[in-house]
Amino acid sequence: MTQRTNATHLSVSEAVLLGHAMVSRLAESLGVRAFFIKIPASVLLGLRSPRTSTDVDVRPLPLSRLGESSRRVLRADVGTYG
Repeated sequence: MTQRTNATHLSVSEAVLLGHAMVSRLAESLGVRAFFIKIPASVLLGLRSPRTSTDVDVRPLPLSRLGESSRRVLRADVGTYG
């Protein structure tokens, strides 16, 4: 018997947009403001030239609202913010 998986394949652009939505939702659920850097919407607004984004650049504000484990992840992944 073969096992089927219901995998969905996204383009990089689709995945980046979904990533922004997921991070925004998580920040909102934690009561943390999120400042997105180089967001895809800036291209739509004509503020940035079109290019393929491959990641989500975000700065949570204020860091004091995050738990210690979340701050450690941020420091390890994207550098120390304070």
